[in-house]
Amino acid sequence: MDEKQPSSIADISPEDWAATPESVKRLVRNLMGQIERLAELVSRVETLERQQEALKAENQLLKEQVKQTSKNSSKPPSQDMSKGFKAKPKETAKRKPGAQPGHEGHERRLYPIEQCQSVENHYPERCIECGARLTGEDAQAHRKQIVEIPPIKPPVSEHRFHCRQCEQCGALTRSWDDAIINGSGYGERVAAHVAVLSGQYRQSHQMVQALLHDLFGVQISTGSIHRLRQESSQAVVDAVQAAYEYVQAQGNVNMDETSFAQGNGDGNNPNHRKGWLWVMVTPLVSYFAVRLSRSQSVCQNLLGTMFAGIVNSDRYSAYNEVPLE
Repeated sequence: MDEKQPSSIADISPEDWAATPESVKRLVRNLMGQIERLAELVSRVETLERQQEALKAENQLLKEQVKQTSKNSSKPPSQDMSKGFKAKPKETAKRKPGAQPGHEGHERRLYPIEQCQSVENHYPERCIECGARLTGEDAQAHRKQIVEIPPIKPPVSEHRFHCRQCEQCGALTRSWDDAIINGSGYGERVAAHVAVLSGQYRQSHQMVQALLHDLFGVQISTGSIHRLRQESSQAVVDAVQAAYEYVQAQGNVNMDETSFAQGNGDGNNPNHRKGWLWVMVTPLVSYFAVRLSRSQSVCQNLLGTMFAGIVNSDRYSAYNEVPLE
């Protein structure tokens, strides 16, 4: 059987290495050093080749992204670049920031004098030049108004429902108002602020709770906020339905959708799917709806019986970021 060939100086036995001439030892050391340097170079070349492949893949991805338009991707039409389009180079500002010489100033609009709770007049007492005492009135006083928000204390009304005993039969009867006793315990303005803060301004239950406490001193639980939101939604059901029916009956409707953060507050999204905000726009009325899909069936459901008009006529024009699924 052939003996194992040594791959380094350490594999040579001490007896053989001692019997090796000094010139051969120097040659072996030189060759081993060259082999180690070659191995290091090979490792570097392999690393560079892997980096080159990664750069090629990234370059290909960037090329594909450059070719994307609103017709073959989710990019909106406003981001499409026409052929030969070149971004304008940024020009260096040639003037100082702020108002320029000769610019007509725009001061804050003053409130009507009737809305001022107080008017305080300030008069100079002595001449700025000679120090003489000044008298008289100024018909063209410089006006400066300071606007302040008054400290807000929420008005709290307490309702006491007393109980009385009948002198004839001894039965106890307590006064009762179901709307007050079983109500939310908060007035219409509190409910309106909850609806505006959580709807129009997209604040969470905790943020609405903190804002009502910090701004108005109203103490309210997140559970009550949820109930008030539901009550507000129910209060506008008829108006929303009327807007929906109006939009469906119009001759020209533009549609679009965008992603929308949707939780499971109403219990209709137990799987926490991604939401989509749909909008149907007419010259007078716009209708918004949140759905858990952006598919063609959702579009058909929103437009109802008029859905065929998108395909078969020019009566409707539907604009979407990407072709409907």
